[in-house]
Amino acid sequence: MIVLKISLILRLEFLEIMISKEENILLAAEKIFAEKGFEGASTREIAKLAGVNISMISYYFGSKEKLFENIFRFRMKKSHDFIEKIMGNDDYDEWQKMTTMVESYVDKVRENKNFYRLIQAEQLTSKNLEIANMMGNSKATFLKIFKKLTDDGFAKHIFTKKVNVACLHSTVSGTIFQSVNNISLYKHFMEYGGNEDFETLFSEEIKNHLKDLLKDQLGYEN
Repeated sequence: MIVLKISLILRLEFLEIMISKEENILLAAEKIFAEKGFEGASTREIAKLAGVNISMISYYFGSKEKLFENIFRFRMKKSHDFIEKIMGNDDYDEWQKMTTMVESYVDKVRENKNFYRLIQAEQLTSKNLEIANMMGNSKATFLKIFKKLTDDGFAKHIFTKKVNVACLHSTVSGTIFQSVNNISLYKHFMEYGGNEDFETLFSEEIKNHLKDLLKDQLGYEN
């Protein structure tokens, strides 16, 4: 029995190492693809950055294209798991759920700039149909969640206005992408010379701006 337990522990530790290596390759690939594009990136570069033998990429993912696709699966699963956790939180009302998601989205785009560069590039080219389908399904899921929150919030009199969900989603996501992609421009324009990190400060301002916008559009009064 003791031998069996030790064997199980060792197996679980081995699986954790495998998962850690796999994620390490994905993060390295994400950086290289964001910098050089799919065509310009090489698996040799990715393996070097990840600190693994190039054969490990084939072992885990099979090909460069499948590696690229798995970056999207990895990131989208994390986002969907987080959203499910928020939506399942019975202590939050519709306003709290929506603002928590929006604030989290600002942080995710800021912290994972490499991935969101890949998203923008794929939106322009749509070369990979598998990724195009993943992104389409992901957007549709978030639109449905936005609609559920706005409809339920209106029915419960948390919100006093009906809203065009497509326009609201477009405004929120567009504002986040625009603000994160132009941090340097806004820092120069605002002639910021403070000691605190401008990106952090501006991100908090964007969160507050979006919450004010949502309050107005949804007719929310706290």
